[in-house]
Amino acid sequence: MKIIQVVASLAEGAGVSSVVMSLDAMWRRQGYETVIYNQRLNVQAVNDPLFSEENIVIYHLALTVDPMLRYLKCRKILAFHNITDPRLFRE
Repeated sequence: MKIIQVVASLAEGAGVSSVVMSLDAMWRRQGYETVIYNQRLNVQAVNDPLFSEENIVIYHLALTVDPMLRYLKCRKILAFHNITDPRLFRE
């Protein structure tokens, strides 16, 4: 089993990227095989062995979801970023 993190953009110092890199390091320390997939999904990803049924994909959603995600055969987890507690906007 591999843990694959899919992120549309990976940039040093960015919030979502920091989460992705931290999770990757943690899972590697625990002995998991991990992959960071730093691009949008495409039709070829649907049949890519990387996204086979025995693997897990964690899709980091910060803006919009990639429509190709629904066609992958693997187990999927959606990590939604940018949820801001409304109380933080009070005066």
